[in-house]
Amino acid sequence: ISLDDRDKTPSQFLGYFCEMLSRAGVIDQQDVFQQTGLTNTEDIDLAFSLINQAAARVSFPTAVFLDDFQALQDVQILAGLSGFLDAKSENLRVFIAARAQPELQMQKRVMTGSFIRLDHESLNFQKSEAEAFFKKSMSENITPEDIEHLLQSTEGWAAGLQIASISRKTAAGQLPLIPSEFSGASNQVVQYLSDNVFQTLPDDIQDFLLATAPLNRFCSDLCRHIRGRKGNAAALEWLLDHNLFLVALDNSGTWFRYHHMFAEFLMHTARKTRHHPREDICQRASDWCRNNGLMDEAVDYLLTIGDHPNAAQLIAELSPQLARQKGDTVTLIRWIESLPEAERQLYPAMMLDYAFSLSFSLDTERALDIVRDVRTHFAAPGDASPARKDTLAYADTVEALTFAARDACNEALRLIGKARQDWAGADTAILGILSNIAAYCHMTKNQSGPAAREVVDARMSGLRSGSGYVSIWADCIDTMVLCRAGDLEGAKEPLNRALLEVSKERDSDLLLLLVQLLAANRAYLSGDISSAQAHFAAGAGFSTSFGPVEPLIVSHTIRAWIAAQSGASETALQLVENGIGLG
Repeated sequence: ISLDDRDKTPSQFLGYFCEMLSRAGVIDQQDVFQQTGLTNTEDIDLAFSLINQAAARVSFPTAVFLDDFQALQDVQILAGLSGFLDAKSENLRVFIAARAQPELQMQKRVMTGSFIRLDHESLNFQKSEAEAFFKKSMSENITPEDIEHLLQSTEGWAAGLQIASISRKTAAGQLPLIPSEFSGASNQVVQYLSDNVFQTLPDDIQDFLLATAPLNRFCSDLCRHIRGRKGNAAALEWLLDHNLFLVALDNSGTWFRYHHMFAEFLMHTARKTRHHPREDICQRASDWCRNNGLMDEAVDYLLTIGDHPNAAQLIAELSPQLARQKGDTVTLIRWIESLPEAERQLYPAMMLDYAFSLSFSLDTERALDIVRDVRTHFAAPGDASPARKDTLAYADTVEALTFAARDACNEALRLIGKARQDWAGADTAILGILSNIAAYCHMTKNQSGPAAREVVDARMSGLRSGSGYVSIWADCIDTMVLCRAGDLEGAKEPLNRALLEVSKERDSDLLLLLVQLLAANRAYLSGDISSAQAHFAAGAGFSTSFGPVEPLIVSHTIRAWIAAQSGASETALQLVENGIGLG
């Protein structure tokens, strides 16, 4: 039975419901109508009572499917159907399709096991299901890569995959639809979503959707800032109740996003209406994110609309924290490489943070070029300002880091000594970084005494400057020094301290990977294969994402050992050869 607005009253619904049950052999429709007139409340209750008694006596397999159940809002109808569910025999199964949670005490039914709820995620196609669908629905071949792209763009939405299939069929004899071009802005998707979804929505919900379409994620407060009015929490609740392509991002129901294809459709529709300019929405979103401490999203919104001057200014404010405190080199490199060259050159200190990050990605040639450019920028004589002093001291630090990342440790130590003479009294965090670089270089030269002294200086500089990044690096190097010397018990203290502190530095991909890699190394040296495997799984990304060379050699060693323990001798030998090739 397909329901719609014509089934709102109890008498209309029961007339339709009784006819369907009579055809299925569940009830005698004439018997019900003879005993009730369906004209008042008592008649309606009696009709449901007769129906429920008959449902309890069903002795043959029967399925009742109620489609678009959200059309039913009458309290008496819902109460009667709730009794129907309670009374029915085990031979009678009821299936309900609805855009909103039915008011049928569903939570209680789920808890008692009498009701199974399939949400949109349960209905999304997995890869194997999509492959089977396209194999059955399309005569021409479709590549696994095409299927993978369609699954990503539709997020497994069955109707979206069906539209993609139809669009390719209708393109026969013409230029076929390229899967990479299939999106929420494709003509077939736009027509489907416009006719079957968007045009059926209330005006205020349509306005909410178009105003929030460009947002990567949103909460009620952000929506209020974007739209400049109240009612956003109610709009979100309405969308959730109606299962309208809204994806919850947390268990508290605070943050949401739209289904990717639906978001593309909404942005396409918004561009045509011109009532919600994307640039204005993203600018407001950036302002709100900045005021609420979501700096990475604030930058991304500015870059999205090409507001490079404001994006560059904000990145320059954030780059010291990302590079020298958080160690989030990946994000900083991505941001700066999104800026035009002219904007980059306005911020020399930011470019040094960029060079600092490039050094950890083993792109040392570009890093050295940036250091030279910054020195040229500050070459004017007579400027003895603290800002110039700290910037040039940092330039020398980055230069030393690039040579350490290459494992050219003698040159790195020479540069560190010169920097300490030239820039005594510079920023404490910068001096702490110099000490960490020196400690690392001494370690690779098997000079454990000087390495240990530099580690102490680095840790103290990190504590004085409030830079957890500097302190954690000191503990990491201390761990490597002690493990190299075979003092596995002594390595436990700095390693545990690093594991504890890195859990607080949630934005540092590099440190999270490095500390886990060092924990795997200590477990490996102790012969604890299970712990080594667990820690290595958490830190394996360091082997391909970051330098310098020493941790990469550690990574290859552990991988070779795990492979050997698993009986994969050829893999182990290849990893050993690769590690030897690193130095």
